[in-house]
Amino acid sequence: MKWNSHFIIGLIVMGFASVFFIQTYQLPEVSSLQTSAAFMPRMYSVLLFICGLLLLLQSFRKSGNIKVENKKLLSLLVLLLLLYIILMPIIGFYVVTPVFLFIALWFLKVRGKWSLILVPSIATLSVFLFFQYLLKVPIPLGLFA
Repeated sequence: MKWNSHFIIGLIVMGFASVFFIQTYQLPEVSSLQTSAAFMPRMYSVLLFICGLLLLLQSFRKSGNIKVENKKLLSLLVLLLLLYIILMPIIGFYVVTPVFLFIALWFLKVRGKWSLILVPSIATLSVFLFFQYLLKVPIPLGLFA
């Protein structure tokens, strides 16, 4: 069998889902009839595992080889994502996220001026309003803490 992109990514997704599921056992358990903090992460990791399995099964039906130019783009986006993850706690979510989204959109050949400005701005504002303001979820502020 030739290993194509669907097969490899399916294995990676299933691996991540398994790791996340195992990590949910570190969350505190509730002794009463209430659902614990681990309930939703476990549900999401099971759903993620199923999606990875479906992708893996799909690899047997069609070829999903990645073109060379797409491999370069994928590598750049993965490096950009790693840089984003490293810089977020240092600089802060509200600074790094719009920059990350702008650069990612640029790499994906989005050239509309309004798209490059509005998508990062609206996404960051939405996270602020929904998670930090409404749900009171702490967001990494980095230098602005």
